[in-house]
Amino acid sequence: MAIVVRVPKEMVEAKPPHGSPCNRCGLCCSIRPCELGRKVFNQDWGVCPALTKDEDGKWICGLVISSLLSGRMDLCLSAAYLNRIGQGCDSRIESEPINQEFEDRLNKADELSRDAIVKSREIWELPPL
Repeated sequence: MAIVVRVPKEMVEAKPPHGSPCNRCGLCCSIRPCELGRKVFNQDWGVCPALTKDEDGKWICGLVISSLLSGRMDLCLSAAYLNRIGQGCDSRIESEPINQEFEDRLNKADELSRDAIVKSREIWELPPL
């Protein structure tokens, strides 16, 4: 059974192609929380409670921001790391094609950073890989 999630049309229209630089449209977090958001908020689908608009009107992860503002750099950096912030749009909608070159780069980066990923998962008490 397919899960249908309604999101604002302007978010869908603003979404960059898979693998393009992230423009902080917020669509990915409006469809389903990331693994970290699912753990923290115990919510599997729909808008992530951490999705926050900044002063520029762009969307940002509230878990990253709140950790930063509370001085918890370990939480902030590991949340940003786990969500691949800054690596590009890894969200795909409907029949959008996979950017295989981008996926290969992400997989290679994950391989090279396995220790950091494991540590970040431990910090947030996520299950081991």
